[in-house]
Amino acid sequence: MEIYNSKQEVGCRILLILVCTQKKMQVETLSVYDYFSVHIDDIYSDMPCLHPSNPNHSSELVVRKLMIREAVSFLVSKGLVQIELSEFILNYICLFDYLFISS
Repeated sequence: MEIYNSKQEVGCRILLILVCTQKKMQVETLSVYDYFSVHIDDIYSDMPCLHPSNPNHSSELVVRKLMIREAVSFLVSKGLVQIELSEFILNYICLFDYLFISS
């Protein structure tokens, strides 16, 4: 069982990114947002990382595209994200405006 970067974990981050930004995004853009959501200390050194530190984590951007595609397929299958085709670009759109988080 995957603990880190499972399609469910990546899917949750993607869904949160799409809801918070309320933008249509391509895989490349989602990859960058997702990378910095996990490795926020690359921008703000005083904030803790979501995942354990890895000296070569900058190479993750190359691998992250496949993880994003699998996670988006998972979200589409659950009816949470829609794929929009415009000319030669695939955009991903969240199907709702906000998340309900109850305490």
